[in-house]
Amino acid sequence: MAKRTRRAQQADHLYRGSIDAPGTYHSTEEYKRPAAEQVYHNTDQCPEGREILPEHRAPGPGGYRLCDVCRDMAVGGSTAP
Repeated sequence: MAKRTRRAQQADHLYRGSIDAPGTYHSTEEYKRPAAEQVYHNTDQCPEGREILPEHRAPGPGGYRLCDVCRDMAVGGSTAP
């Protein structure tokens, strides 16, 4: 596993998710994914988050960890391959 930068660790801590976190959302189908892949999102710019159908989108983090792409976007990282 790649070592994460201190800034990324701080972003993960900031966005880890309280139910009151505005702008966070997750899929109501998230529980069907393997535990290591269960995430929430905090930006509508995330490609994975944009794939969540409106009827499956729920507010808040749902107890999941922040999506890696959303975290990288929060610290100014690139989502390009």
